[in-house]
Amino acid sequence: MHLPGYPCTTAGRAVVSASLLLALAGASVAQPMAVEPEPVVYEDRYLFDDSTLSAGEYAARDFAPEPYGRRHIELETQYYSSEDDLYGDDLEQGLAFRYGRETLNWGTIDVEASLANIESDHLSRETSGTFNMLTVRQSAVPISNTGLLYATLGNLRLVSSPILQNSYRLSLPTSVMRGLSSEVRSGGNGVRFTMGDTGQLQGMRIPRFEASGGQLTSIAVDREIGSRFDLGIEASSVKDDDDIRDHASLLLGARYRPTDAQREHAARLMRDDGGSIAFWSDSRHELGSSTALRYGIFHFDPEIVWADLPINSNQQGLYVQADAINATLTLSGGYDYQRYGLERDPSSSYDKHSVFFNGSLRLSRALSLGLNSSFADRSLTGDFIDEQTISRLNFFSSMTQGFGGLRLDLFLDEVTSPVPSNRRERQGAAASVDWDLPERLRLMTELRVEDNLDQRGRTRRSELSMLMRFNLLDSVSVGLNASLYRTEGNLYNEEGGLGLSADASWSFLDRWTGTASLYRNQADVVAVDFLPGAVPGESGTNSFWLSVRYQQASGQRFAEVGRRYDGTSGSGELDGRVFFDANRDGIRQPSEEPAAGVTVVLDGRYETRTDQNGYYSFLPVPTGDHEVFVLLDNIPLPWGLDDDTPRRARVAYRSLASVNFPLTQMN
Repeated sequence: MHLPGYPCTTAGRAVVSASLLLALAGASVAQPMAVEPEPVVYEDRYLFDDSTLSAGEYAARDFAPEPYGRRHIELETQYYSSEDDLYGDDLEQGLAFRYGRETLNWGTIDVEASLANIESDHLSRETSGTFNMLTVRQSAVPISNTGLLYATLGNLRLVSSPILQNSYRLSLPTSVMRGLSSEVRSGGNGVRFTMGDTGQLQGMRIPRFEASGGQLTSIAVDREIGSRFDLGIEASSVKDDDDIRDHASLLLGARYRPTDAQREHAARLMRDDGGSIAFWSDSRHELGSSTALRYGIFHFDPEIVWADLPINSNQQGLYVQADAINATLTLSGGYDYQRYGLERDPSSSYDKHSVFFNGSLRLSRALSLGLNSSFADRSLTGDFIDEQTISRLNFFSSMTQGFGGLRLDLFLDEVTSPVPSNRRERQGAAASVDWDLPERLRLMTELRVEDNLDQRGRTRRSELSMLMRFNLLDSVSVGLNASLYRTEGNLYNEEGGLGLSADASWSFLDRWTGTASLYRNQADVVAVDFLPGAVPGESGTNSFWLSVRYQQASGQRFAEVGRRYDGTSGSGELDGRVFFDANRDGIRQPSEEPAAGVTVVLDGRYETRTDQNGYYSFLPVPTGDHEVFVLLDNIPLPWGLDDDTPRRARVAYRSLASVNFPLTQMN
């Protein structure tokens, strides 16, 4: 098999390789994309009815595939304006660009860039200026027969490995950075290095990176030991950050999975350079096809720090949870214990014991009942002494009626305490309907009434809301969300109000889409103690957002030829010649004729035919060992093979393996 229109010689293949590299280089700098040679097309008698077509004939068919190598490009411009009578105004204008291309041997390349002008005098995010963001990623680049490289330059998120991060109850924070990250993975093993400036993403509609003045460096290693053990280690350090002290921290993690695959145990241990430690563990037991038991413990010293964001420090506890699920019944229950305030003389601390039970029962196709409940006892010590009992109940039912789906909720939350200012009570009901309407129209309505009781007295809040989505045409859709509410009492700072939002999306040209949304919230404010200078009266928020987006996608995934082995990565090429070996020396002489039109089979499935020079090629072939043989059906007698068993070939990443087939006279 060869690229149609190109000679099957070393020089010819060099020309093809150079053309592909030039096309990739041009695309990476957003230049007009070079015209690539016609894609490799493979004949497979198991996939296509007519396996006698040549590559050129197949490509000429109406169903000829798109060029190999998926790619996409996206341009978007946005405008956002918001006016808030109490907090201030926002104005954001920006342009975003995204480009991605899948390559054969160099992974997937993604580029994201944005430029924004922001003017805001909002109390919580006051800023002014022009901001830019740029991220370049290269993913899944083969660097060995089993290794892949992942690299990112620009704005990125630092996420710990699954061994360290994936906990049932506790998760490490995700750091937003501007820097570089490089990771090499091979199966379940990996090494990652990350460094850059710390910060946060800000903005209402157009994200911008706001640096916090610090530098974060992280090194992580994952190791898979056999099929049962996974180990992870990560070291990080932060300097000069505005929000957290300078520190270095070390995190270790291990996960054990017995051979029965019905149990899993994981533990993590963290220590910083100040001597503070943290420990948490999770275990899971599958007690049957539909029942599971989870349990774990945790301890975080008061001063423990990790990366550039706060973690759940100054607490310890344990949890136990059991879950059971079948076709009609879902049950979940458990017990939690938490102690907060581990200092020697804490100003505030508490012990909290809680139990919970959740369940739902499907009585019929049209009716389900359920309950969510929790009960807790919390003892506060230190500067604030109190004994609190906290209970939460929620009864619900879902039913299908002729007009649509109906859900009813009854809820009761209560905090009892000998301290009057700590007492709370909340109770109410809600009814929502998902109306049965024509396919293009979606309508949901909800009525909610709740009473709140605290030291200020009783307050009632009533709310009627509606959500509608209407697809006018295949290219046009509109939506409306409305909420009308009223309050009676002193719990809230307003007597009532109206919230309205409307949006529309229109694909007005091929690959072009426009989206616009309006939002209006009007409230009758009666008290604004937290905003000095503000006066009671009517107050509201108005916002408008407009986006125009261009998107283009083309190509298809590279169709690998040959079986893929677990743990391998990347691909190479397999080629060779079939010729009439007149002198039986196994080496093609200039006088020996090539065998054209001979069918060559890779791994018992993938087929191609030799060209007029007796040459065949398979590309891309996954790395690893493969078998290749020729079919003798169309070889003229008396020619054949001395040994017609499949030949073995080992393909390395970005490399060429060759297998020749000399035909000899069998008489």
